[in-house]
Amino acid sequence: MQLKNFIWPVTLIIITAIVYLIVRFNNGSHRADEQEPVKCTAKTVYRYKYPSEMFPVIIHDYSTNFQLTSGVLSNIAGDSTGNVTVGVDVRNTARQLRDTLNQDNIFFEDALKSYFFESNNDPCNEALHLRYAGFIEEMFNKVVQMKQFIAGVTTAPPTTANPPKKDSIIAVIDTAKSTVDSTSKTIKTDKLLLLKDEKKINSAFQNIKLNYVISKQAKALKTN
Repeated sequence: MQLKNFIWPVTLIIITAIVYLIVRFNNGSHRADEQEPVKCTAKTVYRYKYPSEMFPVIIHDYSTNFQLTSGVLSNIAGDSTGNVTVGVDVRNTARQLRDTLNQDNIFFEDALKSYFFESNNDPCNEALHLRYAGFIEEMFNKVVQMKQFIAGVTTAPPTTANPPKKDSIIAVIDTAKSTVDSTSKTIKTDKLLLLKDEKKINSAFQNIKLNYVISKQAKALKTN
């Protein structure tokens, strides 16, 4: 019982901190009265008065990285550009991986939305909040894996000699704007380049296929 009483406040602090940082860095300002206190036996917790406005902010980081990863895979597959200069096996793997991530994305977005609104509607439910915290951790891990994938398939443009040939560039990626541009071949030092390097691409494929797995815990969270 003592452990449970310790975990719950810590979990609440973590969730509150994550949401606070996401809100402040991704969405500027919100209504001053966006949260309201709720008395739960011996403690006071807070719930959002406008949860529909907050949910897009909370899921922003995950959605942004998913869109970027999906865009990169579509370019490797040639579905966005008609690119056929990488091997058939590489393109097929990119399509399969993109389809898998698309299905996972539906699961994560739906589950997170459910947890967010249920937790907000029932702010004194400690068991629900613990499951919600576990799911947030799962999604955070997925964001890390997607960022690692992008880093694994891209390279920063060289600032000196030996720039890559333009016909070797599959796409130019702007992580700040979350865009994957297959039409521009302009090499800028603040962008990442997706090159026709099948060895590098296959290595990144293997890493994300190995690590981007929905855990048994997350699957169980959806059914509880």
